[in-house]
Amino acid sequence: MKLVMQYILENPIFIALFSLIFLAKLFVTVRKHSFSPETYQNLKDRIHSWFYIVLSLFIALSQRNVFFIYFGFVMFLGLKEYFSLIELRKSDRYLIFFLYLTIPFEMYLIDIQWYDLFIIFVPVYVFFLVAIVLTLQQKVEGILKTSATIFWGVMICVYGLGHISYLYNFSIPQVDAVGRELILYVLLLTEGNDIFQYIWGKSLGKRKIIPLVSPNKTWAGFLGGVFSTIFLAIMLGIHFFDFPIHYLFLFGLEISIFGFLGDVSISAVKRDLGIKDTSHLIPGHGGILDRLDSLIFVSLLFFHTIYYLYY
Repeated sequence: MKLVMQYILENPIFIALFSLIFLAKLFVTVRKHSFSPETYQNLKDRIHSWFYIVLSLFIALSQRNVFFIYFGFVMFLGLKEYFSLIELRKSDRYLIFFLYLTIPFEMYLIDIQWYDLFIIFVPVYVFFLVAIVLTLQQKVEGILKTSATIFWGVMICVYGLGHISYLYNFSIPQVDAVGRELILYVLLLTEGNDIFQYIWGKSLGKRKIIPLVSPNKTWAGFLGGVFSTIFLAIMLGIHFFDFPIHYLFLFGLEISIFGFLGDVSISAVKRDLGIKDTSHLIPGHGGILDRLDSLIFVSLLFFHTIYYLYY
């Protein structure tokens, strides 16, 4: 417990984020009468949720095993949330049970750093599992739609998010980078990109990018987010790491673009399902997938970029 508290209280990023949350809480409280009751409650819920998200994340990051348990649970909640949204047949419940078991096995592979199996376990072996189990059930009606829908969920919730956990194992002494700092870096840039796109879009946004999927996404928001995220990537990178500037530029570029693509991909799924939020698990934010949609694509690309450059 002492090590956990020491890591949190001595971490400048936690102090900065906690200060921002406190200032946001103070601002909303002081300007309470400027908002409608519904807006005020939503803002208050968002701020409270951010406090618990940030606190739990830093507690988890303080120790390797704690983080693996924490993020494994996040992956479970994401997969459970996804399965609650799609139409499943009664005969699929046994397959779903086995797919939940892929999470602890995936985390075990991450823990022992068996990269070669980690990288193919879901795309190859879980793919085989889904195809074989559904075939042996002999319920052929809807089998193509069911197999594709189920496998897509495992890919984003287990395989995609699993790459964030694997980052914890990284240590790159030549650029003074360790795993948990890389995780914080990619999380800050991903969330920052979402905020930048929102601000630029609200301020200057007129031309829509893909109105049938996400009508609030504009070219001004997207491009403003790209340039702002690149700037933030360079500023944070210079302060915390020794990566070359052109690498930091690359990180900012790929995180901003693929964060956007992850966001609109989940938006497309929600539109297909006719829902606004994937759940109401996180007050003011929606569900796990609402909060992590951008991170799903980003985590894959950032992980493999780092791995290609330094391993």
